Amino acid sequence: MPAMTSVDADAPAGTAGAGTPAEVVGPLVRGVAVLRRLTEAGGTLSPSALERATGLARSTVDRITGTLSRMGYVRADGRDIVLAPRVMELGNAYLAALRLPALLDARADALADELDESVSLAVPDLDGIRFIHQATRRRALSVSFRIGDLLPAERTAPGALFATEWTDPDWTRWREHRSGTARDATFFALPPRAEPTDHGTLIDTFPERVERARRDGWALDDQLIEPGLVAVSVPVRDPGTGRVACVASVVSHTSRHSAADLRTSLLPRLRTTVEAMEADLRAAAPVRPGPAPAGLATWTTASKHQLGRDFVESLARGLTVLTAFGEGRPALTLSDVARATGLSRATARRALLTHEHLGLVAARPDRTFVLTPRVLDLGFPPQSRTSLPRLAGPHLRTLAEALHEPTALAVLTSDGEEIQ
Repeated sequence: MPAMTSVDADAPAGTAGAGTPAEVVGPLVRGVAVLRRLTEAGGTLSPSALERATGLARSTVDRITGTLSRMGYVRADGRDIVLAPRVMELGNAYLAALRLPALLDARADALADELDESVSLAVPDLDGIRFIHQATRRRALSVSFRIGDLLPAERTAPGALFATEWTDPDWTRWREHRSGTARDATFFALPPRAEPTDHGTLIDTFPERVERARRDGWALDDQLIEPGLVAVSVPVRDPGTGRVACVASVVSHTSRHSAADLRTSLLPRLRTTVEAMEADLRAAAPVRPGPAPAGLATWTTASKHQLGRDFVESLARGLTVLTAFGEGRPALTLSDVARATGLSRATARRALLTHEHLGLVAARPDRTFVLTPRVLDLGFPPQSRTSLPRLAGPHLRTLAEALHEPTALAVLTSDGEEIQ
């Protein structure tokens, strides 16, 4: 697991904070803050609520949301600002670069169908875990987690497995983050617990659960997240390094399985699936880089000329840097990013430094940059279960208004003989 260094999650959203590198792009920091606050709120906030949540001036909020609207990342819905499906291209850049969902999700889905239980894949994100795939049986959860949701390590079975690889600085940071008042409030996908004293117990017992996971090679969640929910987890190891690449979990409910019988009823089948996943990783052929986004710098310049000061060009250019990554492009040099986006090296460098400061990008010793799971904070969870009709609806309405004719969306039935 990478060292846990990032901007303080509790710093005011619209400010860079102490120790900020001089080259950090302020408008990009503020734009990311707006996307994060919208994500935390479930995808919808009024401009006034955004003003309060970020601490930004209303005029700044309006310029940022206007720029994000131009990019297709948000839209106005009455008096509210709403995340739009296109914002998922940021999180999709991370998931495509990671490749794990594309390589393993079919195995996870097949296991969920076989067991009629929920199955998830998760990766480490600092002192938490973040979902990268979900095959959910909704009856199992009173709160249904989404791709991109972040949970604290100590309240999950995957967290104990990831923590088996933590370094001393990782443990120090985790203890600092969990000291004093319960910090569950920083994990916005987490359902509140009825018993406030549970926090201390979970912290005190976590190292013991980590050692048990290290010894057993699997971990158990016995109602750590919410009453009635139980899960068993097994690590999927990277064939090249032997380290944990992700963790696969089967999630059930105490009405179907007790925590005690998960080991006998679900663990063997989960281990078989994980072995197949690891074989898939070993057999996966290298991916040739696809075409990088083209004309991004030209587009932002044209938008600036058209909209004037209402378009925050440094924000738009900074976010487009994230889309330079993708399948076959997991690690890029500064020159790679500049070439993919059409931005100057100086502009690309400042954007990368800003993203690194915000924890969205990590710099590696070989002078390349990689996206981190924190990119999924930028609008992905609220949009990750968007249905096809919901995606198509705004476009169909726009088309109908332009043509003054009715529009419709149809799909083939499963037998391929009729349309619905």
